[in-house]
Amino acid sequence: MSYELRVNPIACDGHGVCAELLPEIIELDPWGYPILMSAKVPRGLAEHAKRAAAACPVLALLVDRATGEHRSGSYPRPTAATHGPPQLLVAPVADRGGRGGRPAAARDDHGH
Repeated sequence: MSYELRVNPIACDGHGVCAELLPEIIELDPWGYPILMSAKVPRGLAEHAKRAAAACPVLALLVDRATGEHRSGSYPRPTAATHGPPQLLVAPVADRGGRGGRPAAARDDHGH
């Protein structure tokens, strides 16, 4: 029976335990998050992969039986280009003058 690995990138906190327990398949990116060198688990490493998944502090590493087809809802394999620490995607609010730093839309007609 063949197995495959998946990483839930939302649940993963980058502890790195998986890479310590399964360095043959998992390496860490510069931020400490796992990158799977292959989703397919070689037969000789199946038990090691199961132990690594069980040891994950947040259970973000998953071992499933390989079906050979893409399942809906499965997590994509993270790559160095797409995986890293969460980014804050909030644009700064520009002060449009006036006192108190309130935006112009929040002030009344008299500038207050």
